[in-house]
Amino acid sequence: MLEQIAAAPGGRGVSDLARELGVHKSSASRLLATMRGLGIVEIDDLSGRFELGANLLHLAARASERLNVARLSLGVLRDLAVRSGETAYLSVRRGRFRVAIQEVESANPVRMVAGIGHAYPLHTGAPSKVLLAAMSDREAATVMRDLPPAERPARDVAARLRSELARVRRDGYAISFGENAPSASSIAVPVRDHLGSIVAALGVAGVSPRWDQARMLDLLPVLREGAETIGALLGRRPIVERSAGRATTAGLSPRP
Repeated sequence: MLEQIAAAPGGRGVSDLARELGVHKSSASRLLATMRGLGIVEIDDLSGRFELGANLLHLAARASERLNVARLSLGVLRDLAVRSGETAYLSVRRGRFRVAIQEVESANPVRMVAGIGHAYPLHTGAPSKVLLAAMSDREAATVMRDLPPAERPARDVAARLRSELARVRRDGYAISFGENAPSASSIAVPVRDHLGSIVAALGVAGVSPRWDQARMLDLLPVLREGAETIGALLGRRPIVERSAGRATTAGLSPRP
């Protein structure tokens, strides 16, 4: 329907759209009303024809940013994979899941693979916790509550998760062991856009005990610099403070 509207410079009427799409006029009207409410289409008060709405620009910008993040992160991921010897990957939130959108695998024959396009629960694994910690406690609780009963963490696990998210917000990184696979360990930090909003999680995953906590923390300054580099490529101002040759950064601050 949007393609039909876009193809007509003067907009399209409901009857024309219904006829070309082979649907009843009432069905076309309901769909147009929904899209109008979302700002995806607008109606010309004089002609009564529908045109593309301004909110499409916002949606297109978000889609473009996500594609740009994946493309622009590749150099950083390659560097992280070489320097760590493990798999480096970039993840974003999609609903109640975390999805890897870019990845550079470790050269080790025994390695962890995130899998581009693979969805993980938003409460397990270091990248997931970085993305979950970007939300307020209320938003995070809503995400957990909306999980299917079989995936919902037990009450004591949920309490520990809240405590861990507070630590992630304070320290600005997350570490996990064996949460998505028994032998997997990972570390992740946030990637922020030009507005300071967290748009992705940059992580490195390896096989335990090779990829242990000491090695992960040794990589943390490099990981943070990588996140800053991606953020800078997206047009944001660096927030890294350099002191004695080491990089530091503020913790996570969830949006209200």
